[in-house]
Amino acid sequence: MTNPPPSTLHGGATPGRQVVTRRSVAIALAVLAVAGMAWEAGRGFRRELGEFDDVPATLSPPEPVPSVTTVRLTTHGGRRVTAWYAPSTNGAGVVLTHGSDDNRGDLWPELKALNAHGFAVLAFDWPGRGESDGPLRMGTPEREAFTAAVDYLAAQPGVERVGAYGFSMGAALVTVFGADDPRVRALALAGNFTDALDQIRYEYRHSNFIARWGAVQANAWCIEGGNLRAIDAAPRLKGRPTLFVVGTADEVVSPEMSRALATAAEGEFWLVEGANHGNYAEVVGGQWHARLEAFFDRALGARRQNAP
Repeated sequence: MTNPPPSTLHGGATPGRQVVTRRSVAIALAVLAVAGMAWEAGRGFRRELGEFDDVPATLSPPEPVPSVTTVRLTTHGGRRVTAWYAPSTNGAGVVLTHGSDDNRGDLWPELKALNAHGFAVLAFDWPGRGESDGPLRMGTPEREAFTAAVDYLAAQPGVERVGAYGFSMGAALVTVFGADDPRVRALALAGNFTDALDQIRYEYRHSNFIARWGAVQANAWCIEGGNLRAIDAAPRLKGRPTLFVVGTADEVVSPEMSRALATAAEGEFWLVEGANHGNYAEVVGGQWHARLEAFFDRALGARRQNAP
């Protein structure tokens, strides 16, 4: 009598077919896992890549202030930098710089307060933002823009001493560029980060590892030189007045980063209780501008307004 085929005896697939099926499922699952990881990495990469796109905007002062004029500067590399300028009545001036996804319009409250206190102010758009030519690379284009701003402010009548204020990316750039420019005699730096890639890791700390990795890779690819490390420049600021500001609830920059920079620069450190990334005035009210004014008064030896 002839034995029936194995499939008849067992009522299903042969062992060989079962192995093939299991292997196919395993391969399919592995492909899906890789595709999922690639999608997550791509999501983080694309989000951060967008931070380096040009964000043009036509800007006018949000309120009429007769002393404020729009000026067009030209960098050493031939790029246009657009700024608002207001003259000094106390012998000192301050360059104001914004964060990565902002423009000079976000600096209007600081511009208005410091100028009312007597300081000349120059608030400019970083490359690729507002009305300044791109690209944003956290490197040569930004260094040339900052140098052009300091050149302009230092050449204005009545400006004998120059300071700088920076927020977030602007603070990190001002730390690096200001350390190389002795004309910048005092620096106030808010929401500053020690290392651009570490800042991304902190900002994405609640995301999965793959999305965080993609975001870091996008920044390393777009930033000139692969990274921006304010912590390496901070020690060169020793001997110059510096003020580092950060909020306890900052979700973008770790407060410990600003503390580390203040320690490295031997500067002042102001931890604003309850503040997030940049909303200092909302939390402490008029104390915010009063602290900036007092810092630059001391640091730049500013004369009292209208004093001879």
